[in-house]
Amino acid sequence: MYGDRHPLVRKTGPEKFIFGLTLTQLLAVLAGGKLSYELAGVVPPLPVDNFFLRHIHQGIPLYITAALVFFEDGVTGRVMAASLYDRLSARLRKRVFLYRREE
Repeated sequence: MYGDRHPLVRKTGPEKFIFGLTLTQLLAVLAGGKLSYELAGVVPPLPVDNFFLRHIHQGIPLYITAALVFFEDGVTGRVMAASLYDRLSARLRKRVFLYRREE
């Protein structure tokens, strides 16, 4: 009796929106696509006959955001973006040294 909870209160996984993506993944991919589109207007294509190889460098922002959103960290099993954010915030936090006197 006490272990059963209402289905709306029970914790579930992230909600999927479009194409099986969560809202965070969808927004990140859209932002990376927008940056890639803007980059394509600034950087000219490479002088290669193959269409894919000609424009491969213009999709770098999309590739980076997709890697951060979809790949998981091998150590923690979390998404790379969350893991990278935690590592950077721990590295760049304000440190208080005990040997210094605060005024």
